[in-house]
Amino acid sequence: MKKFFVLILMFISAVACGQNAQADKNAVFNPDNVVIDVRSPEEYKAGHIKNAKNIPVDKIIKDIKTAVPDKEETIVLYCRSGRRSEIAEKTLKEMGYKNVINAGRYEALKAQEDKGN
Repeated sequence: MKKFFVLILMFISAVACGQNAQADKNAVFNPDNVVIDVRSPEEYKAGHIKNAKNIPVDKIIKDIKTAVPDKEETIVLYCRSGRRSEIAEKTLKEMGYKNVINAGRYEALKAQEDKGN
């Protein structure tokens, strides 16, 4: 019986994580959010999500205050694989930004955008 409850909890947890991941991806397409592509300028020029600003991860500390002065504003980050956006998310939270979302991989987001969200 104990194993059954553990399996149920694991299932509920997995479903909740999946819903959060989808919500994070949908945040990219919310016009009220600031979307930031943390890839290199070359990657950005090759293609990006509509309305995304390009602030490479290595310039995020220097440039974020000008791009997003309000630390309460929702910021959605993405990159090629999700790793740089993870680093940027951690950095922004350490700087006091309250609503930072790592939406992950550009290719997955672009496919979703091309389908019409």
